[in-house]
Amino acid sequence: MKKGYTLIELMVVMTLMVLMAGVSIPTLTRYFTRRAALNGLVRDLCATMRLVRQEAITRNAYVGLAFREDPDGRLRWRAYQDGNGNGVLSKDIARGVDRPLGPSRCLRIPEGRVRLGILDPGVPDISTGRRINNPDDPVKFGNSSICSFSPLGASSPGTIYFTDGIELQGAVRVYPNSAMVRIMRWDSGKGWRAF
Repeated sequence: MKKGYTLIELMVVMTLMVLMAGVSIPTLTRYFTRRAALNGLVRDLCATMRLVRQEAITRNAYVGLAFREDPDGRLRWRAYQDGNGNGVLSKDIARGVDRPLGPSRCLRIPEGRVRLGILDPGVPDISTGRRINNPDDPVKFGNSSICSFSPLGASSPGTIYFTDGIELQGAVRVYPNSAMVRIMRWDSGKGWRAF
């Protein structure tokens, strides 16, 4: 009986391993690049929301972040201060009652990697666990696209969904009362999980 391997058998195995690595490494690199882009984007948004909450507390007034999606899929926001004591409302922004606190800003979404959106209409809503209503609108603060923070630090609840369009689904969730901002990721086997 012969024990061990011949040189040719070892060379064939090594060649196959190199070919498999050559095929899988670019795929893994693209996956981790998309994942890093998603992580960076949601962390940037999370930091922005915390700053606006602090602005509401400092100014002792309602301050809201009004979100809108540009045609190219970028998320644009602008902070507004309540001008008449009824919170930051779209109609008051349009009339000039709720004044902007600075220029409009845009989150830098790495081109081709991450975008606003819901990957699969079957992904459940973070807060209810039910199917997401209107999956074409990834910014969900009730019937509005304004996240409002009170002078006491509470907020309107809502979620902003991001995806790579292939397999990754992330979200920034704002909870009421505490205004806690959490970064969540969808795992098809385990559901929504905190980063």
